[in-house]
Amino acid sequence: MTSCMNNIMINFVQLAKDKSFLQIFQGIGCRTDLVESLFEHIMRNLSIENACSLHIGGDLLLNKASREKWSENVIGTLKALDNRITSYILNNYHGVLHTEQWQMLSSEYRRYIQQNTLCVGDVKRKPRRKPILSSSMRELKH
Repeated sequence: MTSCMNNIMINFVQLAKDKSFLQIFQGIGCRTDLVESLFEHIMRNLSIENACSLHIGGDLLLNKASREKWSENVIGTLKALDNRITSYILNNYHGVLHTEQWQMLSSEYRRYIQQNTLCVGDVKRKPRRKPILSSSMRELKH
């Protein structure tokens, strides 16, 4: 089941546009176990590299759900997913800003993120990984 969820997560934007995939959400009604387990998997596996594309896919689904009057349970679950992804992007703004997917986000959403994040330092510079200290360097540090 995990590999299936990973595949869905990796292809989330494309699947959010697919009519067959959308039928899962339309036909669920009150039963949201499948949707909730999928979205929980997505939330547990959010990363700097996939956050923007997951937001785009979630936003596509949320817009479709609003237009087509999907179940309130599904819409609520989609909103929770969107809130979690937005929160993740806000908290990891500096890293997400330097991904290829950042430019795929709508200019309105990018502006919202930029206005609502605490930005410290030079945002034009890519963040660097902290160096891993060898055991001898750790001893010198203390």
